[in-house]
Amino acid sequence: MVEEKIAVSLLLENRFLKELLESYIRENLSHSVEIFEEWEDSEIVILGYNYITSPDSEIFNIVEKGKKLLIMDYDFEEDELVILISLLPIKGVIYKDTPVEQLEKCLKVVSKGEIWIKRMTFERLIKSNLAVSSLTPKEMLVVYYLLEGLTNKEIGRKMGITEQTVKHHVNSILRKINKRHRIDIVLNFYRFKKLIKLILQKESLLAHA
Repeated sequence: MVEEKIAVSLLLENRFLKELLESYIRENLSHSVEIFEEWEDSEIVILGYNYITSPDSEIFNIVEKGKKLLIMDYDFEEDELVILISLLPIKGVIYKDTPVEQLEKCLKVVSKGEIWIKRMTFERLIKSNLAVSSLTPKEMLVVYYLLEGLTNKEIGRKMGITEQTVKHHVNSILRKINKRHRIDIVLNFYRFKKLIKLILQKESLLAHA
């Protein structure tokens, strides 16, 4: 029985990297992997973070269609990957030090519905409550306003809640990211401010700029 090929599409903003990866797959993995130009035709979508937040991104459509997401890691810290995996249903990470020879194994693992991440990343996920409990919409809105530099009182005014309730949300977020200080929220989420804004706008929790 002939094994069905894994359908993959590449949504990488770095054209050079995209062409290199595409060339490698066509030359070395054509027996098990087929590349499609349109993500709708694929099972696995390999993407870069800059694509996710680009004006032409279709990330929410891709997620809603149930495609398996593989993120290319350029220079994320482990804590940042944990945050990113909590914001989007990412099934695997192609790290910058991943040997290209492991790509086929990675695709097969993700195709089976399993997770492809480093042990260190997995351990951080286990320690973090984000592994099983992502941020609530209100918590995500609090994170966004913290990234905007607002005080608890100002956040409360924006959200129509008390300052004490804002503190409750902040403490809940800190527990979920396994941190103790509010500055850690800013440091951990800073790179994902644009993505958080897009998510909040999609959920009609934040006005479009």
